[in-house]
Amino acid sequence: GTFRIEKNVGILITSVEGGWIYLYKDEYPNQMIGGTYTGLIVFERSSKAGSKWKFKKRIGGFDKSSREMVWNEDNSIWMTHGYKGVYNIRLNDKLDSCINYRFYGEKDGFPSNLNIGVFRIRDEVVFTSEKGFYEYIPEIDRFEKQKYLNNLFGEDDAVSKLFELPNGNIWYFQNKKLGVLKLQVDNSFEKIEQVFLPLQGSFIGAFENIAVINRDNVLIGTEGGFVHYDPNVRKRYDRTFYTLIREVYSSG
Repeated sequence: GTFRIEKNVGILITSVEGGWIYLYKDEYPNQMIGGTYTGLIVFERSSKAGSKWKFKKRIGGFDKSSREMVWNEDNSIWMTHGYKGVYNIRLNDKLDSCINYRFYGEKDGFPSNLNIGVFRIRDEVVFTSEKGFYEYIPEIDRFEKQKYLNNLFGEDDAVSKLFELPNGNIWYFQNKKLGVLKLQVDNSFEKIEQVFLPLQGSFIGAFENIAVINRDNVLIGTEGGFVHYDPNVRKRYDRTFYTLIREVYSSG
C-alpha cells in the first residue's frame, strides 16, 4: 500500500496494493494521482496549511499496473507497461474516473512492445525503448525516433531510467551502467561515467534508482545497499597513474 512518513513512523493511508509512482501538478494543488498494481488511485488534502494527504478513491475505468507515468499539459497521462506497451489515459475534470484510454505499441512506431519507459526531459515527454529514444507526433498519432537524445546516447544500448534534476543535470542507467550528463554553461552536456564503473552490474534490474539529497550527497541504490557519491570530489582519470613495485613474490 501507500504510507505517509511522519517523523520516524510510517502510517498506512491506503491498502490498495502497490505504490509505484505519484503525480502532482500545480493546477491541482490538493489532489495527487497514484499508480498501483491495479490501476490508478487519487489522494486529496484540504486547502488548510499543513493538511495531510488522504486516500480518496480508486480511479474507475482503468485497471492496468501503472509503474511509470507522466502527466501531460493537456491533462492526459502517458503510462508505460514493462511488457505490454504504452497507454494514453484521459481522466475527467474531477480526476476520479477514466474517460477513455488508447494503447500504443509496435504497430504505432515502436520497435517492440517490450521495455518501453516514459520520462519528462527538458520539458519534453520522451520514451525509451530497446532501440533508442522515441517521441510522440500528435499530427500523425504515431511515435518516431527522438534525434537529440539518440545522438547523445546512441541506439545500441538501451537506456532504462532517466532522472532530470532542477539544475539541469540528467542521471541515467544504460546497459547496467550509471552515468550523469552534467549541464554546461553553453547548454551542452559533459558525460560522466568512469567514476561509476565499479558499480556496473550491481543495480536492481528495472528498479534502478538514485536520490539526490543536495549538491554534496547522492545516494545510489544497489543490490548490496546504498552507495554514497559526492559530486564535488573530482578525479582526473586522464592523468597517468604511476606505480612503484617494491617486491614480487610467489605464494606457491
